[in-house]
Amino acid sequence: MATLAGAVIRLAVNRDLSLAEVKTADLAHVSFGALINHLSTTGVQPPLHPVLVWFVVRLVGPGDFALRLPALVAGVALIPVAAWLGAELFDRRTAIAAGMIASIAPALVWYSQEASSYALVALFCTLAVIGAARVIRRGHTEDWVLHAVAASLAVWSDWSGIFVVVAIELGFVAVVIQRRRAAVPLRPFLVGWGLDTLALGFQLAALAVLFASQLRHNGGLSGVTNVSASGVSFYTTVSNVSWGLFGFHPGGVTSILSALWPLAMLASLVMIGREAGPRAWLLLGCAVIPAIGVFLLGLAVPGAFDVRYALAAVPLVWVLIAHVATAWPRSRLGRTLVVGGILLLLAGALVDQQIDPNNPRRYEFRQSFAQVQRDAHPGAAVFYEPAALHPVVSRYAPGLHASPLTTRLPTRTQAGSVFVITSFANSPRLQALLNREIGALRATRHLVSYHTYAGVKVWRFR
Repeated sequence: MATLAGAVIRLAVNRDLSLAEVKTADLAHVSFGALINHLSTTGVQPPLHPVLVWFVVRLVGPGDFALRLPALVAGVALIPVAAWLGAELFDRRTAIAAGMIASIAPALVWYSQEASSYALVALFCTLAVIGAARVIRRGHTEDWVLHAVAASLAVWSDWSGIFVVVAIELGFVAVVIQRRRAAVPLRPFLVGWGLDTLALGFQLAALAVLFASQLRHNGGLSGVTNVSASGVSFYTTVSNVSWGLFGFHPGGVTSILSALWPLAMLASLVMIGREAGPRAWLLLGCAVIPAIGVFLLGLAVPGAFDVRYALAAVPLVWVLIAHVATAWPRSRLGRTLVVGGILLLLAGALVDQQIDPNNPRRYEFRQSFAQVQRDAHPGAAVFYEPAALHPVVSRYAPGLHASPLTTRLPTRTQAGSVFVITSFANSPRLQALLNREIGALRATRHLVSYHTYAGVKVWRFR
């Protein structure tokens, strides 16, 4: 039932494609050779998701649904996989709670509805942790195969998958140390680990060549990360934790959720103190190390400090919380109240995320460009900022003659009306350009209208 409910929720997509999704759509319409060439040069991700989208578009069609289908399938599959992880590490109660939580966890829903690789990496990382847990507990051949295949697919999905892979390898090191101290025979485990590492190493070696090529062509690590975050600070750190657990909301809502940070710290101490065993520590390590990795990445590349690169940790955290919620209360009523409270909180956060027009990750490109197309009569000049919006303009307003905003604005004789469209112009350079040119237009023309859409602003001057 949780999987069915999660599938229905994820099918109810009510937002336009983002800029990153539009770029994915453009790649889906080039030849396969051109796609591979793009990924090896100007690409910013491993090939699994772009290749999947390329094939799905040719099988299903070019619509938004086809672009988002791989992420949708991965997001729905993650629900029973989260329950499987709960059952594998803990018990049936944890599995049921984890499945219900995963079905409505806002961040997991959001990225299941986005044409990106993050739902895939979350799925495969969770499967890799299951494989690792089974390896530690049983060590059968199929357990090693599950771990090796899932870990490989995680990194083939997104570079951030390496964080969980590293966490699992550190867990294996801890197992070897523990078993050596306990005088437990190590040879079967070491043989399996060696073969597993060999298989995984071949995959990572091939991907390392691709990653090096992308670094070289994109000007370093900052060119490979495709977001523009605000850097590392206490507020952005707490905000990313809030986004990972409760989804994306306007600044005011995020601030309220961030105020719960001390309570979360206290709850984590209680959890570690009462419920942490070897299995919980494995799960906790696989959740914490990606967060540390993204934190260090943010220190090196401030624009990359974003929750999407730690999304693989989110289902692991929720499985751990599901275990605490079902194991800490001693009565059935207590467990019902705790799990029900978590589900109620997540349901409210999910509804707000999905319908609030002030969601910072929502962009109403379709409506805003349609309005400009209706109002931009012949002779009007249309500018957009930043220049990276060009693929969005081509998709949502293919007949609109528009160009990036520059310091050379048309005179009244050259253009009777001037439209300026902006979205995510957050960098100081872009904001300075926008302020200067909007100021110049205000000084020389009459402001006819100013409209704000989700993630988009439109000025019209005459």
